[in-house]
Amino acid sequence: MYPGSDSLSHAEHVRLVESSLRTSEYRPINVFVNFYSEPEYNFRVPRTNFFPQPNVDAAVVTFMLKQALDYPSVASTKSFFSMVG
Repeated sequence: MYPGSDSLSHAEHVRLVESSLRTSEYRPINVFVNFYSEPEYNFRVPRTNFFPQPNVDAAVVTFMLKQALDYPSVASTKSFFSMVG
């Protein structure tokens, strides 16, 4: 695993990284992740690499954290996220 990485199901990672505003897959977590980082899909991890074996493949995604100056410009992050969530 890479620093700043996590392991979820492959489908969850694809939705997290590749969702756009024009799809029903875009969720509040996408807004949060993209506000604070630049997520990048790294690779699929086959379910056969785990014991006990789950029913789904996993994936590794790296979250490159943004500097505070690179955050989207909003009047209040608290208000922004309360509206999103």
